[in-house]
Amino acid sequence: MEKILVTGAAGFLGSNIVWFAQKKYEVIATTLNPIEVKGYEIEKLDVINKKACFDAIRKNKPDLVVHCGAIVSAAVCEKRPEFAEKVNVLSTRYLADACAEVGARIIFVSSDWVFDGKKTFGKRYKEEEEPNPVNNYGLTKLKAEEELKKSKAKWISARPANIYGNNFAIPKSKAQREDHLKRRGGWTLNTINALKEGKQIVLPINWFQTPTLASNFANIILKLHQKDQQGIFHISERTCISRLGFAKEVAKMFDLDENLIKDGPIDDFVKTMGIDLKKHSMQFPLQTCLDSGKVEKTLSIMMPSLSRGLEIMKKQRETYDIFKD
Repeated sequence: MEKILVTGAAGFLGSNIVWFAQKKYEVIATTLNPIEVKGYEIEKLDVINKKACFDAIRKNKPDLVVHCGAIVSAAVCEKRPEFAEKVNVLSTRYLADACAEVGARIIFVSSDWVFDGKKTFGKRYKEEEEPNPVNNYGLTKLKAEEELKKSKAKWISARPANIYGNNFAIPKSKAQREDHLKRRGGWTLNTINALKEGKQIVLPINWFQTPTLASNFANIILKLHQKDQQGIFHISERTCISRLGFAKEVAKMFDLDENLIKDGPIDDFVKTMGIDLKKHSMQFPLQTCLDSGKVEKTLSIMMPSLSRGLEIMKKQRETYDIFKD
């Protein structure tokens, strides 16, 4: 049985990688601050510690490392650029070099934000197009991709966009669950909870992406590994939709009040992320819809629509025992 080491395993995306990989692989789940969760054990790994990265890879000798551990907050990346560089870029270098030493493949989770988002609406970014990030989060992801290209490891850079779905890292302690899922449950779950509480949500109508269901992303990268692939792959759904439109689709799927979702300027949304625009002139790439034709052709699959992805997300919540107390 092949062995997979996952960083950021208590997080939203990392938990999906662990959950679906453990059906076929021996999984070593790691994170900086381990917690006890249902269904799997998590070990400690500080990915900005070079020695810790090499020790973990040498000890476990994985066939694959999936690097989900990252600073995903655009606000933190703007406010603490040196810290973001360490977590998002240097860690990728350390893990890639360690993978090269033991002959493992590394799959790095990149982002649609490596692009500037200035494409005409209706057109999509392909893998071979020149990146041009407009904020520090996107820049760190691009720099990490460059580290992969310089390494001697077998590598894949998987670029998702607006990842959504369920967090499968459910703390065993009920007291920890609310806080953990609020911080690491993902934007979609936070939207569902806000609507359930009758809160109004203000989102920009001019910010477009092609969302990516986390569980689908997990299964696709595992298939790319099985097919011994290398290089950059865009992994997102067929639906190019605004953040406002996406929230309304979520409301419809979960029988919530979509009238609570209002259109507002993107600057107001940026403020909700904790960014003071007077201090940080952060830009957003406004149209980063991705073309996933390469991965569809490589794996002989068809990426789902957003509505189908939301159906899967809802069914997971209704059928998996870990989501039930």
